[in-house]
Amino acid sequence: KTWEFSLKEVKGDSLPNPLGYNVPINDIAISATKSSSSSTSEARERQAWELAKSPLKNILMTLMVIFMTGSSVHIFSIMITFSFLMGPLKAIFSINSEFKKFEDKRVDLTLPKLAYFGINLVILGILSWRLSKMGIIPTMPIDWVSIIPLQLPFEKATGA
Repeated sequence: KTWEFSLKEVKGDSLPNPLGYNVPINDIAISATKSSSSSTSEARERQAWELAKSPLKNILMTLMVIFMTGSSVHIFSIMITFSFLMGPLKAIFSINSEFKKFEDKRVDLTLPKLAYFGINLVILGILSWRLSKMGIIPTMPIDWVSIIPLQLPFEKATGA
């Protein structure tokens, strides 16, 4: 069988348009406005969750640098530890300002804020453990000996 193709037999209106071709612009604008309100709220919620999970990326780096600096007390390890400590503290105290750009009546930011707060608390826990292992945070009973008043003896015994 031979193939034949003739343009005279086919009318232009009877062929369906290819996908995505010759769609009136008004139809696209109407469908975009219907879904834009729900898609923007979904996008804001997705971005809020991305911001909430962003401190997770810092945990591995914090652990690695803590391991590399060692457990001895010297100026480099103290500076590194306190610089890592300032990040989560600033993040915890600025949660509302961080999530302000995602505020919307349709978006509930309670869970992303709690996740953000919890992850930063985990990082603070790791760093406080580090500070206690370095001996900077007083956690042992020997650290509080200076507070206990010195007791003077009542009697004095001498040998002859």
